[in-house]
Amino acid sequence: MSLKLHLLRHGQTPFSRDNMFCGAGLDPELTPDGLAMARAFAEAYRQVSWSGIFASPLRRTVATAQPICDATGIKMQLRDGLKEIHYGQWEGKDIATATYEASMLRLRPIMMTALVACLGLLPAAMSTGIGSDSQKPFAIVIVGGLVSRLLLSIFLSPVLYSVVARDNDVLKV
Repeated sequence: MSLKLHLLRHGQTPFSRDNMFCGAGLDPELTPDGLAMARAFAEAYRQVSWSGIFASPLRRTVATAQPICDATGIKMQLRDGLKEIHYGQWEGKDIATATYEASMLRLRPIMMTALVACLGLLPAAMSTGIGSDSQKPFAIVIVGGLVSRLLLSIFLSPVLYSVVARDNDVLKV
């Protein structure tokens, strides 16, 4: 006996249309296009022999599964375990806003970690006494790496993303 599993993502919502984060924290309805997508799937797959139809309790997934249930006469079974993940503070935000806010959120902890390590190694990097010829180069390399990592991760990464990203990029999470 073989099992054929069909996985169907919900139809279009206002958030997916606008390329915004939308997980379990939001529960939007389908757009008219999203409803048309669900009906088109039901029409294309109504002849498949279905053993069961499962959906998460979110409105968008119930609305997506309902046309295939109506077409096949199978009762939909709701499962909490099928819910999408929760994006937390990113819910309802576009990529640019989420990138900026994440950069600002991470700025302080990354900067403090780098600064503490840099300040701790600064005496070794500036030393001129006995043994400094072996400690100084290592300390300079470590301090330089920490400072450059700070600049790259906090300031350059979001800028590079905004330069590389195109207007028609789709959010894939």
